[in-house]
Amino acid sequence: MKGFYENEVRCQVCKKEYKITKLLSRKAVVKKRDSDFCPHYKDLNPIFYSVNVCPHCGFTSFNSDEEKLNSQEIKKYKEKMSSKWKYQELNGIRGIDDAIKIYKLLLLTYNVIDKKKSSIATACLRLAWLYRYKNDKENEMKYLKNMIKNNEIAFSTEKLSVNYKNELEIMFIVGETYRKLGEFKEAVKWFTKVNAHEDINKHRIIKIRNKDQWSLAMEEYRNGDKNE
Repeated sequence: MKGFYENEVRCQVCKKEYKITKLLSRKAVVKKRDSDFCPHYKDLNPIFYSVNVCPHCGFTSFNSDEEKLNSQEIKKYKEKMSSKWKYQELNGIRGIDDAIKIYKLLLLTYNVIDKKKSSIATACLRLAWLYRYKNDKENEMKYLKNMIKNNEIAFSTEKLSVNYKNELEIMFIVGETYRKLGEFKEAVKWFTKVNAHEDINKHRIIKIRNKDQWSLAMEEYRNGDKNE
């Protein structure tokens, strides 16, 4: 199919090779972004193809995840997941329901191997966005709340990436999600953290958007106090 190509990868668990479908980057055209950076694409959506599933054992991971599994993680996965897995090919052309299924497999895998919370949070955010595309508000909110929970643990327990732009985006998204959930005090707290970050002046777009959403959250917070 036009716009796609195949690549071959090797599973970290069963060590077998399998083919995955990749989207050509030039085919991923963004129409707009929501206030939490959720992208809406003109046609083909690369989020559908950001996760690989081994057809042989079911091991599922982000295709950008280069972190090697240790022996304990492989053992956990084999005991709890691969022993129950039946061969199935899930790396072809995907629709939105296929993508949701894949991301749920990703979350299950990451929870089984006790993957770091920041990675689980990213999976939750992507799932929330997928449900947003379907206008499924209930499931979108469910996974946004899970994203917040895992990111808050990550910020207090993990040494996060030296990629400060990514860190600032995550902090901003947590703040904006709190604002969407009507928890304006928490939103202001996270927007303030973004503004105080040592690297904020190097990332103009995040700085401007953060300032706008901080002002909005402050106004909503004050109006909430007046209405009580």
